[in-house]
Amino acid sequence: MVSRGNGRVVWRPVAVWASVTVGGAGAGLAVPGTWRAAGASAGPGAVADVLVATCATVLALALGWLWTITSVTVAGVLTGRVGTRGGATRRLVLVACGAAVLAGAG
Repeated sequence: MVSRGNGRVVWRPVAVWASVTVGGAGAGLAVPGTWRAAGASAGPGAVADVLVATCATVLALALGWLWTITSVTVAGVLTGRVGTRGGATRRLVLVACGAAVLAGAG
């Protein structure tokens, strides 16, 4: 049996956390621009612009929640305190960490 060493690989969960952070930050930075565009528009497209701005805001809030869950989960992985109970979102974050492992092995 070939051993790859007992050193823990820290970059994989950190990479998952960083990608969620970049995605959430990008969505958050786009929100003010969508509201400025909605405020500047007039006529029949104004309702659509407000709807787009509202959806962008809801997306940024959802990604903020995902970032929080990802941060807690990755902190648990890095400290070795990953519990057996958890919600679907926590399991998704752990699957993303596993996907990073598989991508790195491939």
